[in-house]
Amino acid sequence: MGGLVVGISGATGVIYGVRMLRALAACNVETHLVVTQSALRNLAVETEYTEAQVKAMASRVYDVDDVGAAIASGSFKVDGMVVIPCSMKTLSAVANSYNDNLLVRAADVTLKERRRLVLVVRETPLHEGHLRLMVRVARMGGVIMPPVPAFYHMPKTIEDLIDQTVGKALDLFSIDAHLFKRWGTAGNEAAVPAAGKTGGGAEKAGAGRRKKKRLKVEGRVVKGLGESASFLSIPWVNNQLLEKLSFSPYCGTLNIDVGDPAVQEALKKGNGSRRIVPGEKGFCEALLVEGVVAGRYPCGVILPLMADYPTTILEIVAPVHLKETLGIVDGDKVEVDLYP
Repeated sequence: MGGLVVGISGATGVIYGVRMLRALAACNVETHLVVTQSALRNLAVETEYTEAQVKAMASRVYDVDDVGAAIASGSFKVDGMVVIPCSMKTLSAVANSYNDNLLVRAADVTLKERRRLVLVVRETPLHEGHLRLMVRVARMGGVIMPPVPAFYHMPKTIEDLIDQTVGKALDLFSIDAHLFKRWGTAGNEAAVPAAGKTGGGAEKAGAGRRKKKRLKVEGRVVKGLGESASFLSIPWVNNQLLEKLSFSPYCGTLNIDVGDPAVQEALKKGNGSRRIVPGEKGFCEALLVEGVVAGRYPCGVILPLMADYPTTILEIVAPVHLKETLGIVDGDKVEVDLYP
């Protein structure tokens, strides 16, 4: 495991970054820290921590102006990156690949290597320019996670609110630091475990795929019903996909017509297929099969188990907007390697 890159930029809420470092250290996760000068100014204004104290929480610390540092290269293995908090300036730089410092360069590398990038964007209210930047990063594969607190865990202090946001960000890397009470649980597990590591989900999934029999299929891109975005935004759907595929999908599917019902039958018979279990009434079970699109992008095929489902259609989810990323339109051919 290569650990996580932690970027702290100049938005208000620098305490989120400090808490993230503490939680990762308690979970024995290696951290690679880069902090902007604006973040250091906020550290002095908003907290009682010193620069030295914060840097001591990290496994390694990098100069924000050292664009030749290890984390500036995709060949340096880490599991992902979180920018917490993320200023609008940093968001804009990431969205436009404007790599003028090490924090932005590391984020850009994270995206190009298809690793998890989480931006805890801290600004309110938001104008159209802000929103467009967020959409742009999301389409590139990043996760936009504003620090919006929940209240179902009955927070008593500001620290409780901070912990819930940090805990949610850690969930996106499959790290459970037990920082907040989850919905449906019977107690508030406030203690951070002494040992725990990131799941290394993408690498494990890749190793698992290599052990399975590959089914190569080709199909033509077709229009869907336009219902996938709302389906994929349902929490129990997104959580199951993240757990089983090791990525949070772009809110939309790429639909292809493979022209042969035998493909669906092969997927249904495969030992590697997993199931999406409905979290509420009105939904059916679905098979989930791992794969790779165009030889490059990890994906999953969702196959609803319903009698009237089209027999030659495959609905594909991926961490990126596949049509835009691949530059394809309806009618184009796409190859997918599946591991049923």
